Amino acid sequence: MTETQKHNDINSFLAATRRHVQTLIDQIPRLYRSLKEHHPDLEPVKLLEKMPLQIVEINDVPVVATAFCGPSGAGKSTIFNLVTQLKVPAGGAVRPMTHASLVATPRQIADSIDLARLFPRFQLEPMQTVNDLRNPASPGDRLFYGTYTNAPENKGLWVCLIDIPDFNTTHRENWEKAEQMIERADSVIFTVYNEAYKSQKTFEILKRVLRLSGSVTYVLTKLDPANCQENARAIRNDLIVCARQDAEFHVQRSDSESLVDFLEKAPFYYSAYDNELRIEKILPLENCKDNFFDHIFGQQGLATILKRQLQTIAAGRELCETACSSARSLQENNIRKIDKCDEILQQAAARIAGNEFPIFAILEMISKILEENRPNIIKRLFLPLTKLGSGLRSVYDSIRNLLVTPAKSQGLHQRSEVERQRMDNEIDRLVEDWRRVYSSDELPYDKCRNQAESLRNSGLPPVSKEWESHVEAEMRIYLQKNPNLWIWLDVIKELIKGAGAGLIAADIVIDGGLGTMGTLALIGSAGALGGVLSEIFTLMGLREQVKDANNRWVKERKVAYFNHLRDKLARPLFLDKLLATAEDLQPEIIASCEAACHELKEISARNGTI
Repeated sequence: MTETQKHNDINSFLAATRRHVQTLIDQIPRLYRSLKEHHPDLEPVKLLEKMPLQIVEINDVPVVATAFCGPSGAGKSTIFNLVTQLKVPAGGAVRPMTHASLVATPRQIADSIDLARLFPRFQLEPMQTVNDLRNPASPGDRLFYGTYTNAPENKGLWVCLIDIPDFNTTHRENWEKAEQMIERADSVIFTVYNEAYKSQKTFEILKRVLRLSGSVTYVLTKLDPANCQENARAIRNDLIVCARQDAEFHVQRSDSESLVDFLEKAPFYYSAYDNELRIEKILPLENCKDNFFDHIFGQQGLATILKRQLQTIAAGRELCETACSSARSLQENNIRKIDKCDEILQQAAARIAGNEFPIFAILEMISKILEENRPNIIKRLFLPLTKLGSGLRSVYDSIRNLLVTPAKSQGLHQRSEVERQRMDNEIDRLVEDWRRVYSSDELPYDKCRNQAESLRNSGLPPVSKEWESHVEAEMRIYLQKNPNLWIWLDVIKELIKGAGAGLIAADIVIDGGLGTMGTLALIGSAGALGGVLSEIFTLMGLREQVKDANNRWVKERKVAYFNHLRDKLARPLFLDKLLATAEDLQPEIIASCEAACHELKEISARNGTI
């Protein structure tokens, strides 16, 4: 396959991945917003965001980004200076001098290269002086750039060389900046000295480099000049042995090669300790024949780019797959919690609503309609009681006896009083139920207590106008069809006037489910009044209308209290967080990310040998 064919194939590969990668870049952060509490170290799209989605080339010659990476004091920046003839600050074994990355572009292409394409999502700034690199406050995505003059022109690629901050310093920001650039580099020159090659941080970064990079060159520095090569070989052998004993080094790359196998095949260079190190004193040891300078500029550019792209896609995809799996699991658990919350709220709302409604609101409604339908002539005449039917007279006598009773209104509790007492009881019960379902971390006691007190001090949910409108419409239809019922008007007025309570909650008992009206058991001790009301509704033929009014009232009050408790208690305590998570972790978003991951896996498998 010619270089042009390879070039075209890789561009086709990148074009095929672009849409799926963008889906993950767009959607995964939304999932991660809810996942990060459970997976604080998982940043799934960080890798993909930095990946160019097309080859950057100058006149059909690809551009490779090669990073110099290493711990403080290893000579990384010194070697970078030797290769580029630039003078970036070189740190010591303890104290770093560089806190920002610098990319050195070949002078030949400085005017034509689009660095924003090569380094997407980095903040590019020209380096004015080397002091720009010394500022520890430089943002992690800041990338300074300059030029170097000694890049060869006949190697089939252009190499942009990057000096990155030391990764093992006390400055944690430096670690993060180093990792960001490692994630972008196509190839890495991994520089380390003999005293640090097995440190925990060095191994951690080395694993990441091996997993992501298209190519890795290992450079061991500061060896004893007396037996330099022997020491280098011994250290390399020990490095491989230690890696093979570490399970994480056996993780496979996208090309199915383990990290330790990839490391063992990597070019290995070494140098003795020298106060004035020169590039020609960096010598080949294993898997390399070229001198170090030629090696840097003699890489297989397209192969390196492809391998790096495949590695980055694989690593990013695996993290995204983990995020999707975690998101799906979290969403399922989240939905169960929301459903359980609503189930408990429904039960509480039903207990508060009870099976009562404001019976005197019905009486006032009937009175109003009867007044409207009463014949004009009758409005001016008094209807003698002697003309009332026996049933009507009996009811009227019962009312008069009831109203002359001294304790006529004792025990007739207002609807609001009854509901308030029930709600206060339910608040404590709800908190106890929720604290059994959810963890104490989700529902700390002080937060529950304060929110419960706030709810107790708030008003009751308002009465729905829909109930009144519907009931009035039904009553009006019935009473207009039965105009003679106006004779009950004075009786009802007398009852409303004497009872002394316009909104009294009453239970309607339907005898045996047969539709017969039983007694109205009032909240309180006014059972006699309940019997009178029952008889009135039975004689007027309004039993079904009253039953319907009760059912509608109870249903609407259940909804009202469900929403009231949900908004005023559940949401501030824990439900808002669950609902926000549910919004982030929508099944269609998870599904689209899973599909993108699958497509990327298929594309990578088809292009792994380009």
